[in-house]
Amino acid sequence: MASGADGSRPPARGGVRSRICLSCRTLFDHGEDCRGKGHQTVSIVSRAGRTKLFDEVWGPDSRARAVRNAAKAGAGGAASGSALDYCNGCDVLDACSAGDAGVGGIMALIVIVVAAAVGVILYWLIRTIVRFVRDRMHEPQPHGALYAAPKPKKVVAAARGVVRGGELLDTPWREGSAYGWSMELHERRVLGGGAMMRDARTAGFDVTLEDGRTLRVPPGRIRVLGTLARVDAEVAKLEGLVAEIDRARMSERTVFPFDYARALTIEEGDHVEVIGELTHSADTAAGMGYRANAGLMEPVGIPFLRVEKAARVRVMSAPPPVLEEAEAEAEAEEAAARER
Repeated sequence: MASGADGSRPPARGGVRSRICLSCRTLFDHGEDCRGKGHQTVSIVSRAGRTKLFDEVWGPDSRARAVRNAAKAGAGGAASGSALDYCNGCDVLDACSAGDAGVGGIMALIVIVVAAAVGVILYWLIRTIVRFVRDRMHEPQPHGALYAAPKPKKVVAAARGVVRGGELLDTPWREGSAYGWSMELHERRVLGGGAMMRDARTAGFDVTLEDGRTLRVPPGRIRVLGTLARVDAEVAKLEGLVAEIDRARMSERTVFPFDYARALTIEEGDHVEVIGELTHSADTAAGMGYRANAGLMEPVGIPFLRVEKAARVRVMSAPPPVLEEAEAEAEAEEAAARER
């Protein structure tokens, strides 16, 4: 595989996304479906599929969303209620009255219950105020993903190594390129919210494994485990990406509203763990015969990668001025000492 580290080849573009999961908002290629439990995948390019996505983004709260919000708000109350039931079901209160330690336990329990109740009340109060203001301004609030992207059942790494060479791929949030990237689009929310879109792509890169063998990640869609940080994005570039994916758009309102982007890039020197099954494949770049099977490996199916960013070391082309002045002063002192 050609090294793209020196930028000798033009960066490639991402694949064609034609499907999306309504639950986690992950983009998929043609013929793919989300494997998350209970997740539904629809076509973005068809009118029926886009209508379902539009209703999920801009419509009223679905039953699943309402149930999830109620569960999040009531989690603290349920926990405190369970604690009270436990205390009522046994003689804890009677035992607590025996000494100061028991009084301290009762006070701690009361504090937990009150804090949980206050948290639930504040959540519903702020949520009601936000909805009231939104309705008065006649501006519907778009809904993000209900769930995170599904993770593999087993997260044990099948192989680990360092990224060494690959093809460059344009980054969709600003001018630049990397061997691969993972990105999410988000909107600012008072109460938080899920991603409006999730995507991860690569133009292909090689990983030098700990045992010296080479693992080749093929170009296409990938799945990434890692910390996605907020990036300094160019709005015009992201809007171009949204327009390219939302090709069936018929009105001013897109199904991918956003305020900012989170992303992670895969670059030279990054440490990568590959999760899932691996297989041996022929290295056509090594020629024919026995060299074509010289230990090259590839992931089976869509690659699932855990990425740890390498520390970037800045190399200075010239010493800083302070260092030059210090060296000049030292040389002058040595010359004066020799004259004495």
